[in-house]
Amino acid sequence: MNSILLIRISLRSIAAHKWRSILTILGIVIGIATIISTLAIGQGVARKQQQKFESMGRNFIAIEADNFMTQGQVKSNQRKKQVLFTPEDCTYLKNQCDKITYISPQVNNKIIISNKDHHLETSVQCGNQDLLTILDKTIEQGTCFSKEQAELGELVIVLGHKAAQVLFPLENALERLVTIAKNKYRVIGILTHQTEFFGAANPDLEVYIPLKTAQRKMGDWCSNKFYCMALSITQKSEMQQASSEITALLRIRRAIEPEDLNNFLIHDLEAIAKAAAEAIGMLNLFIIFIASISLLIAAVGIMNIMLVSVTERTREIGIRMALGAPRNIILRQFLFEAITLTMLGGIGGVLVGIGISHLIGYLLGWMIIITPASVIGAFITTTLIGLFFGYYPATKAANLDPIIALAER
Repeated sequence: MNSILLIRISLRSIAAHKWRSILTILGIVIGIATIISTLAIGQGVARKQQQKFESMGRNFIAIEADNFMTQGQVKSNQRKKQVLFTPEDCTYLKNQCDKITYISPQVNNKIIISNKDHHLETSVQCGNQDLLTILDKTIEQGTCFSKEQAELGELVIVLGHKAAQVLFPLENALERLVTIAKNKYRVIGILTHQTEFFGAANPDLEVYIPLKTAQRKMGDWCSNKFYCMALSITQKSEMQQASSEITALLRIRRAIEPEDLNNFLIHDLEAIAKAAAEAIGMLNLFIIFIASISLLIAAVGIMNIMLVSVTERTREIGIRMALGAPRNIILRQFLFEAITLTMLGGIGGVLVGIGISHLIGYLLGWMIIITPASVIGAFITTTLIGLFFGYYPATKAANLDPIIALAER
């Protein structure tokens, strides 16, 4: 008896008890759909988070002149020992660590920027000529401030895409003047619209000026000492090694004793992104574990319905054996019936899971990623469930004594 004929017999048997079969299949559908949708949403969220981290800068590392948090607890004595960075620290690190491509101070503050009747309260980012490169910002119009402009502290400014639209709704902002604290700044660049960003603040509303300009004109909050440095590493694969080298160099420069804690904090975005991905992965595994319980219950249901089917068809099995059907054919028939049930549930589960994933993505605006591996895995899982939980009922059917089976009524 070939496989196609066995599948046809299985489908007829399932159709003969359609409501019982539908209820049994439903458990498989729920379990597979939950796993498919969980993986699709989880992978989409992970990819979205990765894009947000990448939006902060390519191969980006931030260093803060503080480390008052230890194992989640605030250390007030460390807070009092805060030692701010200086431009010489940037030069020192750039000269000593060949893995650093660019390095810049990074100072930010809230300001009000105006153009006639248009005003915008936003964040100003201050640094040297490399800051926008480190942050992986793309210029749509104009240019970034040059090294000479940064060193001279010229009154030039680069506007975020949305900031330019707010301040100049009816005209091009390039080469126009804006006012910050009664000083006129010339707009020399407008950034490209940024679709992905990390955190709540929209970078399209931010503006950028040279640090020395801020020191000259906004000295009340901006001095020659600063809290944060931003830098980029040549190769992504060197991020962890670069962080270790920078830590060692800063400990030497800041004369930290071997037994003392660091009085600075390095934010390696690669490590943070990896930790976030691991957290999302753990959450996905937990949800998949819960969904697997549903699959297990459905699998037990498959075994139960197959045992009932064997009991109901004992006389039929006896007749087949009496007509010369070998035991392995009986075994294969009931195995195929169990696998057919689970495969129908798998197909339904994949379709429902894909539908639910796209519906959630549409309603909540989430990124959804459905991989072939998750679909193939679903079919493999359902096949294995059919084999494992259908084997005992099939073996019981194949091992029936034909004489006893024929005596059943």
